[in-house]
Amino acid sequence: MSLVTVVARESFISLVTDGRVTDSENNSVVDENYCKYRKISDSILIAGVGSYVQCKQIMAIAINLFQAHLDIDVLAKQIKTQLVNDVPREINPGIKVSLVLTGLDSNNDVTVYIINNKSNELKKPVKPKGKATCIVITTDEDNDEYYNEINNLFYKHRADAPESFLAAQKEFNDYVARENQTVNTIHFNYLIKKS
Repeated sequence: MSLVTVVARESFISLVTDGRVTDSENNSVVDENYCKYRKISDSILIAGVGSYVQCKQIMAIAINLFQAHLDIDVLAKQIKTQLVNDVPREINPGIKVSLVLTGLDSNNDVTVYIINNKSNELKKPVKPKGKATCIVITTDEDNDEYYNEINNLFYKHRADAPESFLAAQKEFNDYVARENQTVNTIHFNYLIKKS
């Protein structure tokens, strides 16, 4: 399992990943210090969990697509098309890829897309209004159990500002690492603040 958490509010995006890459066939550790997100621009990030090879390939494609001056909404559609063409779940049921594409759209609004190879449909983006939106992505795909824990940590940290959410996300990462050996306590994080 890999772990990515995103907290999005109207004024910022906070992203945290762990650093462990494991071989999905035998759960052996391949890398302990791997950054699972890529900065596409100063205001757009992509992060992935699942098949290491496919995530790395799709993230590289996303960076190249953005060079063509695509905004985040067009980029999300292009990434989804590329992912379902390259790694269709009906042909490769064992290969799971989940991505989060987040950043500022052309109207300078915080936007979060969750993109996976589970279906051919691109879901509508999350555009937070008011309180913070939290997204937890793992390769297990069933993350409901984690939302209670991360919300408790937001409360514990009195999370209101980007830095307090980031602290809670890092503590949550460490909690998951204690529960699951395929996640480690090495953190990679990035913060986008709306100007």
